[in-house]
Amino acid sequence: MVAAMVGWIRWLGLGMLATGCANDDDATSAAVGQVASSDAVVGLSWHDNAAVVAYVCGGETTLQDWTRWFQGTVDSDAVALTEGEWTLAGTWDGEAWQGTLEGPDGSSEWSAEPGQDDLVGLYEADDGGCTAGVVVSEQTGELSAQGAWCDPDAGVLRQVTPVNLGLEDGGLPVRVEGSTGPHDFTVTLVDP
Repeated sequence: MVAAMVGWIRWLGLGMLATGCANDDDATSAAVGQVASSDAVVGLSWHDNAAVVAYVCGGETTLQDWTRWFQGTVDSDAVALTEGEWTLAGTWDGEAWQGTLEGPDGSSEWSAEPGQDDLVGLYEADDGGCTAGVVVSEQTGELSAQGAWCDPDAGVLRQVTPVNLGLEDGGLPVRVEGSTGPHDFTVTLVDP
């Protein structure tokens, strides 16, 4: 859990260094999906053959151990991203990502694809000293969101829920039940 928090802080610092302006020919792409045989979701945001940011967000049983940010580059429609003892590797076939998430306790297959709804994607916010993440996906025509926020007072990750699944002022309003009560903030789409 502490490794995940350190990874978030490290991601925030490296992300600031890696952030740049994309030209019109290099639009941001996003894909979201599921980690097989788990309650974890995955979201990716990338520019073709350039920067990529990925986020694995654990659910109730995997939140503390699996939740983490990855970053690197897309090379020939493939990624191999490492954060601590974890590796997220995958390939893009033009329609979807397929890959493997490897951690200290083994590996799981994952897949992610672009959504039909404009809200589908990977969201982030610097809040409370680390980067909160939210993956918005579309299952059988219904939107859902899964996210996490690190509680600086308790030193643990907490599940984030959307206030509503609609953009307000360019961001998605979310809420977390922190150690000191409810906390509302806004997440925006990741642009690597």
